[in-house]
Amino acid sequence: MSTRSRVKQLQREGQKLRRPILNEVPLVLDFSLSTITVTMSIGQWDGLLQAAYDYGANVLELDDNEKPVHLYRKDIHVLNE
Repeated sequence: MSTRSRVKQLQREGQKLRRPILNEVPLVLDFSLSTITVTMSIGQWDGLLQAAYDYGANVLELDDNEKPVHLYRKDIHVLNE
């Protein structure tokens, strides 16, 4: 089931999207590579974040002072399956 279909199904059922176990990577952003980075607050999870993660974007978790605390990106081997 695609991310979009899953989000729509959960919305119809009145449920929230649960945050999956994410692949944490070292907190170093290499801006020489073309990539998308999406920020989130601690504990936040929604369809946009799920779709970005599923398509290989960096998901950067920020604390209340907007300092980076975790960086997540889907494993490249999982992306290519």
